[in-house]
Amino acid sequence: MTDDLKPSGEHVFRSNLINIHDEGDVRYWTEKLGCTSDELKIAVLGAGAHVPKVREWMGKNWNR
Repeated sequence: MTDDLKPSGEHVFRSNLINIHDEGDVRYWTEKLGCTSDELKIAVLGAGAHVPKVREWMGKNWNR
């Protein structure tokens, strides 16, 4: 695992891509998007890793 952290312990993001193999990314994006890790993985598989596409896919496929 490559969990890049700031001195404050906050995860450092290098892009607006979701890396479902990075625990820090999964933690951050599940909280930010209000979904489970399994739901996030499904969305990334359906839309790709680009955050705006994942948001769009979630909006079209899940009625929340």
